[in-house]
Amino acid sequence: MKFTKATLMYFSPTDTTKKTIENIAKGIAINEIIHMDLTDFDMRWKKRKFEADELVIIGMPVYGGRIAPTAKEIFNRTEAKGTPCIAVVVYGNRAYEDALIELKNKSGKSGFKVISAAAFIGEHAWNNEVANARPDEKDEKMQIDFGQKVAGKIENISIFDEVCIKIPGNDPYKYVKDIHISPETDEEKCVGCGKCQIGCPMKAIDPYDYTRSDNFRCILCFKCIRDCTENARSITVSEFIMQSKLLAAMNQERKKPEIFI
Repeated sequence: MKFTKATLMYFSPTDTTKKTIENIAKGIAINEIIHMDLTDFDMRWKKRKFEADELVIIGMPVYGGRIAPTAKEIFNRTEAKGTPCIAVVVYGNRAYEDALIELKNKSGKSGFKVISAAAFIGEHAWNNEVANARPDEKDEKMQIDFGQKVAGKIENISIFDEVCIKIPGNDPYKYVKDIHISPETDEEKCVGCGKCQIGCPMKAIDPYDYTRSDNFRCILCFKCIRDCTENARSITVSEFIMQSKLLAAMNQERKKPEIFI
């Protein structure tokens, strides 16, 4: 079967997931690419429908061995009718654990047929010393190559219902404890541009006072920290800083992507 267009559906606060599935789409070599950036709060709550003759690449970041908690509202508002999809998770060089099987299962419950899957690596959101600047040139080549392999598979398939891929992971999934902290603002550095509040995927920053954040809404995606050109936002909680340093110390070895075709 051949597809004339593909939809990239992703949650990508620091752009590593977006870059990854864009490279995969390059490898598949489909002319028309539609971006569905569900990092945007309002976009996530719109209903999405896909038919059986479409191709979708779904990308999600890994937080603590699970896909981002925004997955719940994303898939609750998504309806597919046997739509073939490629499930992709991006993790920060520690481990993806149950994230990929979780993404496969949630995609299936929404009506997608997962025909291929992959776990790639991106720079860790909490500490840019971990997998620094990844996906890099080597990753890009592997992502494009994965897309080419998927394209070859698609050409030889006429009935996607017969496709079955095995993905590692546990179900029930790993328990992830909520961390109720959020980045703080250095008021001397803050220029009040509002970029952090506008870009926050969770609407966790007060629109009338950018120095105030909701610790229960924040998922520590670090988008506000990465977006701030004044370096005015950071995490100052000592336990978190220690954990971030430990993360860097224990995860310097370059992890390799895993693909399932």
